[in-house]
Amino acid sequence: MGDAPTTLGINLGHDGGAALIAGDQIIAIAEERLNRTRYSRGWHAS
Repeated sequence: MGDAPTTLGINLGHDGGAALIAGDQIIAIAEERLNRTRYSRGWHAS
């Protein structure tokens, strides 16, 4: 990675998800994969 910028993107809408871009790597996940609910309503505040 070195001097490459790191970017974190978060979508809090009805299709919640997050992506991390570091150097030449992209890692992304949708909330549906975490809570195993199709058409999940987005991130829930605790």
